[in-house]
Amino acid sequence: MIDSCRQNALREIFTHLEQTRDRLLCQQSCPQDIECDAMALGCLLKSLKALNLLKSPPPPYENFSVKDVFEDLRKMQVPQHCKDRQKKRVAYILGGDFCEGVKDALMAKMKELEHELIDGHLVTEKT
Repeated sequence: MIDSCRQNALREIFTHLEQTRDRLLCQQSCPQDIECDAMALGCLLKSLKALNLLKSPPPPYENFSVKDVFEDLRKMQVPQHCKDRQKKRVAYILGGDFCEGVKDALMAKMKELEHELIDGHLVTEKT
């Protein structure tokens, strides 16, 4: 059960990262400034490359723990260029009413996954 939870959390976060990358590549998420998307994409790709996560690893995600991956992702530097969070805009990154930026969307996804883990504890085992 623990390994199943670990694999599910890792699959969801890796899928989220891939979907974010693909959206930034294919759509303009920030309607105010195309440079915002370009900078976010570049920073995301460089950060993922540094973490050796540019290409998602295949299941069962051997040598990966949820705790370690989440800690690494929290350290990522993905700035939001336009920094205008007050204006309503199309938010392809979050699928909501406001563009919160790549890092904010990632943090929200990790928080959601943490609540789903066993007894609210991060699964730290690596297989």
